[in-house]
Amino acid sequence: VTKTADATSLAVMPTRHLTKSPYETFDTKSVISLLGSNQADVHDLAVEELVRRGLNNEEIRVANQLASPVVEVRLGLLESIVNRTDIDPRPWLLWLAEDPQSEVRMRAITPLATMDEASVNQSLRRRLPYEHDPTVIAHLKRVVCVR
Repeated sequence: VTKTADATSLAVMPTRHLTKSPYETFDTKSVISLLGSNQADVHDLAVEELVRRGLNNEEIRVANQLASPVVEVRLGLLESIVNRTDIDPRPWLLWLAEDPQSEVRMRAITPLATMDEASVNQSLRRRLPYEHDPTVIAHLKRVVCVR
């Protein structure tokens, strides 16, 4: 809704032309989460946006696994991603470290702990205030305090 020249009149103006994609303003993790939608059009638009952002077919396949509502699929992704050399495992592991399931978070933190990088350590440290599982908190504290 846009105000016209006289402030008392309102006009509905189309805004579709203002963005290249309906998900353009979303961060990448939010777009990936839309891949788990049951609505085919939402899923397809999310794929289009990820392609527009430069993800290749393999990365979109990984993103679909990350967005899966099935915990076993996300755990399988976790197991396979750590040994991959064709894609950078760090962003995927960091996203898995924020998973709704504590088992996934724990298992994602372990390989991240072996990465001697300030940015990874900082990301794990930022997770502490948001973590609610005592076991995961203890694991995070061991990881970030060791460095």
